[in-house]
Parts: sequence; structure tokens; C-alpha cells
Amino acid sequence: MSLPSPTLHTARLSLRPFDDADADDLFALQSNAYVLRYWDSPPWSERARSERFITACRKMAEEGTGARLAVDRLSDGVFLGWCSLNSWNPDLRSASLGYCFNEAAWGHGYATEAARALLGWAFDTLDLNRVQAEADTRNLGSARVLEKLGFVREGTLREDCIVNGDVSDSWVYGLLRREWREEAVVNRFAWAIPGRLPCGMTSHLFALSFDAHDPGRLARFWAGVLDRKLAGDGVTVLPSSDLGFPIRFLLTQAEKTGPNQMHFDLTSASPEDMQQTVARALELGGRHLDIGQGPEIPHVVLADPEGNEFCVIEPDNNFLADTDVIGALSSDGSQQVGYFWSEALSWPLVWDQDEETAIQSPLGGSKISWGGPPVNPKTGKNRLVLELAADGDQQAEVDRLVSLGATRVEGELDEDGRVPMLDADGNEFWVLAPR
Repeated sequence: MSLPSPTLHTARLSLRPFDDADADDLFALQSNAYVLRYWDSPPWSERARSERFITACRKMAEEGTGARLAVDRLSDGVFLGWCSLNSWNPDLRSASLGYCFNEAAWGHGYATEAARALLGWAFDTLDLNRVQAEADTRNLGSARVLEKLGFVREGTLREDCIVNGDVSDSWVYGLLRREWREEAVVNRFAWAIPGRLPCGMTSHLFALSFDAHDPGRLARFWAGVLDRKLAGDGVTVLPSSDLGFPIRFLLTQAEKTGPNQMHFDLTSASPEDMQQTVARALELGGRHLDIGQGPEIPHVVLADPEGNEFCVIEPDNNFLADTDVIGALSSDGSQQVGYFWSEALSWPLVWDQDEETAIQSPLGGSKISWGGPPVNPKTGKNRLVLELAADGDQQAEVDRLVSLGATRVEGELDEDGRVPMLDADGNEFWVLAPR
């Protein structure tokens, strides 16, 4: 049974079947001793190996045992390396992942981006249940790629490779279909379980980016206030359930020029819980904030150590009932932008009155609300920015969001392959490749 090799596209890359014209680039890659220092075979010494490799790729497709694709950078067409799914076993519904990228491509997220695209195709097309991968225990870069993709380290193969007399161990990694589908909270930072999302949804809320002068300090503050754990990077506050979202604190030199376009409304289970949240925030470095609220206002307005506003809402608030600790991302925005985000995320409107809007995932969790007119003019980049992850083709999702009223911002993508965009009110957000 043949398996035609696919052509796949991400925000920055093209994955395509190998061509005879790739022989020189391929030989330059596979003959580089530094690139292959952790490989399970010696570097190539003759160009004919490239031709045999390309022939083997075609044979793999003809025999239906997998797909090995060349990876080019879209911006200039430069060959970066290759990525493969081989040893496909339809009976066991399993395959093995492999990849090799030239040294100039390292550190830009290309391997992760390419492998993620190929895995998405493979799980959908081949109905895989398991993908396995191996990495030399000294190759920490490859291990990080696999772990970012959600692979779990399952064991060690001791002294399984001997190359030119050099004996080495390998780590064995596995990724199961349910782990790929479920977007595990800690490893994948997803908003919700894609298999349970509405059929029309083509992206999901992946994270909230939060600009900070001191990302580590602000991350520790919010981890303490929300009673959540910090990720190993020290600047990401992890969600406490699969209905939450990670908060990633990113370094900025920009000064805060006015009230944030978005702030947190924190819920309270009881008057005592409300008092404890306020006391904890003050102890961690927060402060009371006067924005003109009178004594009749039942909630408490505070600022974090960098002056970002947030509110601790009184218990028994009907609007925030059955939400999360972050009851709402309360935003300054028009009715139109509320409609836009309802369509963008496939979250139904749960409030639409007097030009005020709010949406919430069908699964529950935090709401996102907009206060309606008058909308404050923007005075700079928003400090809190939504990050979406496409559930399928990233470019197709960008095009869909443009059709809904968003604007793509021209410029270089970052190393995570994020596409910068503006919503219907001109607020920044990002679209990532599938996660």
C-alpha cells in the first residue's frame, strides 16, 4: 500500500517530498560531523549517499512505511533539514519520529514547528495511536524538542549505539494519541480538550502573555495570589485545571502609559476568602488602587507590583458564578470586538446587553468580557495579550480570522512561529502553529 508524501505548510516552513535537486544540500547536512555528533551512524563521506537517501524516501512512500520530508524556510526557500515518520505499522497503529536540521537552523524553533506539523498530519491521516522517538542522552536540544511536543520520556537504552568506537545511551520517548489530542495541561498549556470542543472551532486559547519589567518577580506574585504553580522556566504560571490557561510573563522595557486594556477579576468563595486574597496580594507586594471607585463598590481594586490593575470580586457575584479563580478577563472594548472573539474562539455570548458583551468556553472556566463604549484610545502595546493556537493549518486559521475582521501585522515571526495580529478594536494577539 503506497502512502503519498504530503506537502505541509506552517507559518515559517514548507515540508515537501525530497527532489533530486536536494542532493547537494542533503550531503552538506549529513556530512557535517558536528551536526551528527549524537547520530547513530557516522557522517557521510560520499555524495552518492544523498542519492540513495532520496531514493529510499521515495521507496518509503511507495511501500507505505512512512513519510520523510525536506524542510524549507518559506521566506527564502533555504533547505533547513528534514523530518520523518517511519516504521509505520497500521496494525499496531504506531510509527517513529526522526529529524535532522543544519546548525544554522538551531535555536529558532524550526524542528519543533516542523515535527508538530508532521505529527498533526500523521495522527489525522494514519490514525496513529503511538509515536516513538529516541535521543542520545547527551543531546539535550533534541530532548527539549520532544518534550515541547508532549513526548514522555519512558526509559533509557543503555549503550545501544557504538559509532566509531564511541559508546552512548539513548532515551526512549513516546507520545500517545490521547496525549496529543488532550493537550495535557502542564506540558502543552492548552485551554481545553480539543476532542470536546465545538466542531467548527479552528483555534483555541493557548496562553495569556503578560509584559513585565521583572518577569520572574511578577510571575511569583501572581502564582502566590492565584495559588498556582510556577513552571520550570520561572516566568510561567501554570493553570490549576484543564479549563485554566497559563500566564507567560515576558520581558519588556516599555513603560506603562495608562490603565491596561484588560485586567483580572478574581472570584471569592466567601467574605473570608475575599479578605484572604486581598491580604495575600498585599503581602506579596500589591497595593490598593484608587480609580475613583466610591465606598459603595463591593469589590476591592488593587495593583500588582508593577501597577497592573486587578479586582477582587465579592462573593455571590452572579455574573462570575461557576467560573474560575480568574472569573473574567475584564476588558475595555466595543460590542463588535466581543462578537469577533465569540466567532474567533467559537465561544458563545453569555452576555450581550447595552453594547456590553461577554463570552465563555462551552466547557466553562474564565469569561472574557468587554465594557462597551466609550472605549479608551490605545496609548501603546497592550501589556496583556491573548495567544491562540491553530487546531489545523496555521495560515488557514490566520485567513479565517482576517475574514472575521482581524488584521495581520506584517513583520518577522518569533522563534515560536507566532503570527502577530490585531483584533477588531486594534488589540494585539498571536496565532501559533498547532499545539
